[in-house]
Amino acid sequence: MAAPIRPLKRAEQLAAASRYDEAAEICRKVLSIAPNRVPALVYLGQICETTGAIDESAALFDRALALQPSDPIRFRRATLLPVVADTPQVLHAARAEMWERLERISQSPFSIPNPFPAVGRLVPHLAYQGENDREIMVKLCDIFRRATPMLNRIAPHCQPPNRPAPGSRIKVGFVSRLLYDQTVGNLLEGIVAGLSREKFEVSVFTADKGPDPVHARIRDTADHVHILPEGLNAAQQLIASAAQDVLIFAGIGMDAYLYFLGFARLAPVQCVTWGHPVTTGLSTMDYFISSVDMEPEGAEDHYSERLVRLRRPSICYTLPRPATDGPTRAELGLDPDSTLYVCLQTVSKMHPEFDDMMAGVLREDPAGRVVLMRDRIDSRHQRLCRRLASNMGETFERVSFVPRQKRDRFIALLGRADVILDPLHFGGGQTSLEAIAVGASIVTLPGRFRRNRITYAYLNWAGVTDTVARDRDDYVRIAAQLGRAPERRRDIRDRILAGRRHVFDSRTPVDELEAFLDAAVRGGPDAVSAIEA
Repeated sequence: MAAPIRPLKRAEQLAAASRYDEAAEICRKVLSIAPNRVPALVYLGQICETTGAIDESAALFDRALALQPSDPIRFRRATLLPVVADTPQVLHAARAEMWERLERISQSPFSIPNPFPAVGRLVPHLAYQGENDREIMVKLCDIFRRATPMLNRIAPHCQPPNRPAPGSRIKVGFVSRLLYDQTVGNLLEGIVAGLSREKFEVSVFTADKGPDPVHARIRDTADHVHILPEGLNAAQQLIASAAQDVLIFAGIGMDAYLYFLGFARLAPVQCVTWGHPVTTGLSTMDYFISSVDMEPEGAEDHYSERLVRLRRPSICYTLPRPATDGPTRAELGLDPDSTLYVCLQTVSKMHPEFDDMMAGVLREDPAGRVVLMRDRIDSRHQRLCRRLASNMGETFERVSFVPRQKRDRFIALLGRADVILDPLHFGGGQTSLEAIAVGASIVTLPGRFRRNRITYAYLNWAGVTDTVARDRDDYVRIAAQLGRAPERRRDIRDRILAGRRHVFDSRTPVDELEAFLDAAVRGGPDAVSAIEA
């Protein structure tokens, strides 16, 4: 007879299946019997954080810390941020409190011998707040370099002289556990395959994702494939033993494991690219690979890395094909006669300042309806609905939500939109590429940071910038005018479809990345400056 599953283990299994309410109920039952059981307090706090109940999460972590001081719990409590905030002021207050707590941590004894999985996550919602994150990310780096000495490894081959011999191939390694049918994998698949094998010897250091098609293609096109072990120390040893000339980390900010792996010096040159489009704060990351259109003037101040502006975004993206049986408006419960303003982004990207812009579009177009994507966690969805109802007033009656779709049906749904609304502060990335693939009209407002200039860069690449706004009022005007002018939308669609050949399956970004890698490895910073756009 099988042994019964322990309650917290069962809660963990339920949470892994996104059954958070059931997982939380188990934790509460445990605490009703043993109110001071620290593991139950901590795990319930983590569930509450995930579901957006930040105040309850903070109270649970505080109780756990009072009973059993723990630096991993202390870090998690310090870096709590709301997933869905009611106002910008709530975001600013949470950010200020987090900074104060990190300051106290940095000025006191703090030790985490093995931060992964002890910490579990970094600061997942920081990038969505529309602020410069450099100071905070550098502070986190300083804290963990002191708290976890094992992170600070230096591979033997990184000692000078460490440049490859003239005429030899440059050994380039891509490091990411996200190289599968996910944003990072989709954006980098063509780069891994496209790098010249006469000039480069390409390795990937990744997780085993089983029968995933993108993952399989990446593994098939790489010269060498290394499966990352669970432990950071073993992963450091694996990568160091491969003696790469340059490492490209993809997905730092989205994966705490990869973030902590980035602390080590495992290649003479280390770069960061796609993933969260913000600085890592890591002193071991030499370059942040970006592009001219994605970075405003003065963007160097946003990065601890040396910012590299190439002419094109460093992707080689295959033109996606939408499903032929994509969901119809009727199937999604949407009025076929309404003008659909669609924003299929995660709840994290729905900044409270964007609410008024959506309301403005609906006020300008009485026949309009905003369509958003329902969050996979019901409590977060309900929090967003309450905020939208408060901030948007009567226009909230014309907001609809659609369930998450498989990728090909998602792209088909984008093609059925009248206007795509790119959210404020953190815009679309892969979603914008997929919208361009079907010729959708995307309204965007490029701002101060890379994370809300990606859509603009893609539109500029396609040669169609009619829908790029100057300010928030201009955004509302452009969107509403497009919604009321089907002839203009058709014109934009035709021009985007004609210009998308510059965006998809393009060799130019591969050539530019090759030039950068050669300059960074063989020449150094001065040589990199010479090849920038």
